[in-house]
Amino acid sequence: MDIRYKDHLKWQSSDNLLFCPPRAYSRMVASENGIILAIGGKKESGHWVNLIDELDLKSTSKKQWVPTKPLNRPQFDFAVCTRKQYIYVVGGCDFSYGNCFNSVEYYDTNSKVWTEIIKTMPTARRWCSAITNNDDLYVFGGKNGADLSTVECYDFAKKNWKQFDPMPICNSTMGVTIIENYIYIIGGVCESQRVFKFDLRHSKWSEMPKTHLKTSYATSSFVNKGNDIFLFVNEGGRIYCEIYDAEKKQWQWAAKAGVCIGTNIVSFNEGTLKSYGIHFK
Repeated sequence: MDIRYKDHLKWQSSDNLLFCPPRAYSRMVASENGIILAIGGKKESGHWVNLIDELDLKSTSKKQWVPTKPLNRPQFDFAVCTRKQYIYVVGGCDFSYGNCFNSVEYYDTNSKVWTEIIKTMPTARRWCSAITNNDDLYVFGGKNGADLSTVECYDFAKKNWKQFDPMPICNSTMGVTIIENYIYIIGGVCESQRVFKFDLRHSKWSEMPKTHLKTSYATSSFVNKGNDIFLFVNEGGRIYCEIYDAEKKQWQWAAKAGVCIGTNIVSFNEGTLKSYGIHFK
């Protein structure tokens, strides 16, 4: 989809299967330096696995998924986010569903090594949402028995955690994106269409108009263009798109695609892909 002209949005099919992950239900995340990880997922037997594969978009040879080092803690139901060449895995749960984690591990896409942040999160949780901004890692909501409204932030420079005012509601599996000094929390299990905005300068929450689509981060993705937010949702195997028009202060339908496979949605800039030698017809 070319989002330069939002009044004429249209999906186009592609026969490029390069981005298809090697396992079902793996979490895909792309670093700023062109590395994609497919973290965890299920074997054909249906069992969760602590396997990770890497796709290097910068590779000048054949671009393909290759195995890399697994997480230090086997887990799933975690949040993922990126900062520079690092990919972060935040919180999660062990394979027995018995224990929620308060750990944060990060993968250095240069050294191919996983490292755990020494200071753990104050709150253990699964199904949280996480995003980085400059030297801070923000973690929102999640679940540990009950759904949470907790907001915690890790300062990479000071290497410590601090708490902010909680979210207006308890929620988990929210979508999250950032535009300038605002973090947007979209959808989730408890309130799948509500949208909240967190002002980073004043640490204040406000509510925005509801989306038409029901959203959770495992099957959704966001692209920002100026102050507009493009929301993509995989619902029942079909990809839907709606846009938050910042000028009109409302969500509007955009386009629907045909049947797709899997649950992951990862967004890329076409210009960036072309710089890696990847072209779509």
